[in-house]
Amino acid sequence: ASPAAAPGVAARPVATPAAPARANRAGAPSAGRGAPAAPRSFDEAAALFAARREPLLHRHLTHDAHLVEFAPGRIALRAGAGAPPDLAARVKRCLDMWTGAPWTVLLSREDGAPTLDEQARARAQELAAAAAREPLVARILETFPGAEIRSVRPRGGEEPATLRGMSRAGGTGEP
Repeated sequence: ASPAAAPGVAARPVATPAAPARANRAGAPSAGRGAPAAPRSFDEAAALFAARREPLLHRHLTHDAHLVEFAPGRIALRAGAGAPPDLAARVKRCLDMWTGAPWTVLLSREDGAPTLDEQARARAQELAAAAAREPLVARILETFPGAEIRSVRPRGGEEPATLRGMSRAGGTGEP
């Protein structure tokens, strides 16, 4: 039985026959013994492709896939122009094999969310803007015309107080 697409989503279910557990590149069984827990988010699903040494699929998921819907066992996404035509089938096959559970991967015509890469770049820009508002950093930027903030890293593993709560408060730095 094929799941129904959400209203406004022209989705194509990708059905592939269940494949027997195969060995991964390291020779260890990919499903069954030691199968990882099912990803609880699209971020976790994409990270699983990096952890399982599937860099090409990981790149497509982070740079070419716009998430429309995620639920454990189900992903709906819009594939960007750089994605291969069989992206959904390949993602489904890997997730089925790695988690030992069936997955449904649908392609949608809805816009979906920005790619994971676009989201990461937006967060980095927000952090740089918040850092630029710090009095010391602002003075440095004024003193050295043309200077720019290229990255922001917290000291000692702690998030700077000004950046703490940024996402909850729309970038104000207030918790």
